[in-house]
Amino acid sequence: MRVYAILLISIMFGSMPYPSYSQACCSAGTPLLSSMDVSTTPAGSGHLAVTYVYNQLQDVFSGSEKIEGFRQRLSQSLIWELSYGINQRWSVTGIFSWQQQTRRLNSPNQQQSLNRLTTDGMGDALILIKYNILPLNIIQQRQIALGAGLKLPTGKSNLRDRGFLLPADMQPGTGSWDGVFWAYLYQGFLPKITANIFLNTSFRLNGTNNRYGLENSDFSGYRFGNEWVVNVGGAYRTLSRFDFSIVARYRQTAMDEFGGVSVSNTGGRWLYVSPGVNLNFSQFSLRFSGEWPVYRKLNGVQLTTSYKLDASIFYQLQF
Repeated sequence: MRVYAILLISIMFGSMPYPSYSQACCSAGTPLLSSMDVSTTPAGSGHLAVTYVYNQLQDVFSGSEKIEGFRQRLSQSLIWELSYGINQRWSVTGIFSWQQQTRRLNSPNQQQSLNRLTTDGMGDALILIKYNILPLNIIQQRQIALGAGLKLPTGKSNLRDRGFLLPADMQPGTGSWDGVFWAYLYQGFLPKITANIFLNTSFRLNGTNNRYGLENSDFSGYRFGNEWVVNVGGAYRTLSRFDFSIVARYRQTAMDEFGGVSVSNTGGRWLYVSPGVNLNFSQFSLRFSGEWPVYRKLNGVQLTTSYKLDASIFYQLQF
């Protein structure tokens, strides 16, 4: 039983798809909602994760049709995640971010200085409280957990270039306080096979940001569209240090609003596939994964992710 318990925990926190991120041009800041792939943390322990995300956006879509575009963007992010297990039922997770974005316009008629724009800075943060409805154990190997939290507007949302306010998609933060809700389901199959399947879903209810500084005006509030993310996947642990996983990620965002009026060319639906590999050691592990879109249907004309790569290091903490 002790051996099975150790193996079960190692699969849970070694083979699991740790933070994976995706973002389209209609969303500002680091995509924290897609970072909540990790389950609850065992009592009296924790983990620290640092992830580098390389997100290349060069596909332009009108609805579900790919068209020619003149703009491309590179988004690079650093994500820090710290989790702690308070007891068997409760755990808390904090996610913090930094982001750099570089936009290029493929227009030969403009000067090079006008074709390229780079912004960077600390992004928004997320604090999430998780509760184990059905804690994981060696007999049933099933876990059900719920969570709720708050996204804090720690990133700047008012950066300017040559005196002009930059578009929302080039800002490190959203400038709004958002409510976040999360649910997680896990099923293992020990001792028959060293594999598991999982499902998690999260929803962000966005607040407003006085982006344009118009006090006491009907157009003072800019609100990003609410976001819903669903991840379904499985992982397999080999007898070596390597684990493998595959995740299907569905993301849906509503249209942004300005003064209560929908903003065109925002919101849509995406489906991604994300394979990954873990390299496990005694107290830490490395993870490498990629993400590619298989379906996109956007509102209006938008620049969107072509592919994404990330690399993570996870360190287990004991208190």
